[in-house]
Amino acid sequence: MAQTFGNPAGSRQGGFAAIYSAAGSSSSVSGFSRSQFTSLCDAIGQNITAINTSSKQLEKLWKLTGKAKDLRAVQEQIHNINSEANERIENTSRDVKRLQVMLRHGDRQQKLQLERIKSDFQHVLEKYSAQQRRNSKASRQSYNAAVASQRKTASSAETELLQQQRQEQAELEREHNLLIERQRQVEQLEADVVDVNIIMKELSRLIGEQGDVIKWKNLSMNQPLMWRRAVLRLK
Repeated sequence: MAQTFGNPAGSRQGGFAAIYSAAGSSSSVSGFSRSQFTSLCDAIGQNITAINTSSKQLEKLWKLTGKAKDLRAVQEQIHNINSEANERIENTSRDVKRLQVMLRHGDRQQKLQLERIKSDFQHVLEKYSAQQRRNSKASRQSYNAAVASQRKTASSAETELLQQQRQEQAELEREHNLLIERQRQVEQLEADVVDVNIIMKELSRLIGEQGDVIKWKNLSMNQPLMWRRAVLRLK
């Protein structure tokens, strides 16, 4: 095909789902129906596209961090996007594993298609995770700046008259409560960040286990023939 699967920018126009389905439409899948294969490719492609969209949304919100008047609302949006995208990543990882099992005895074209899907998934996953870290870092910096500003205000307030101190104390308490909430949101965003290496290592481990099973089966099938040859030599 003319499409470059390793580059999501070239895949977005037609959609990942359509590309994956078209790539495998000409050959059968051993032990599975064509509809199962197509449905799985569609689900993976749609999720990869959605994760890529989430990265763009996070980038827009990242540019607002430190500028928006209501940062709590911005951080809440970031967390909602993270939660939805993280769930899609979990589902996609599970579906890729299922596809690996499905194509365990597939032909060369099908295995190449599997590698393209995994490559696209990893590319989008790394982009999304990097944007998550940028958002998390920006939120932490904004929070630290707010803490420093509050401390400066608290220090200067000590030199004011008692009445003014009382008024400012109420404002400081309000700001302190806001900072506590912002700290919770920042820590929440930091906890949302996915680890690409763990996901990809899990996929690689599954491939290795499947290879060991196939080698063991081949050895078991060849053992009777090896014993017969040994008996003939003794005779």
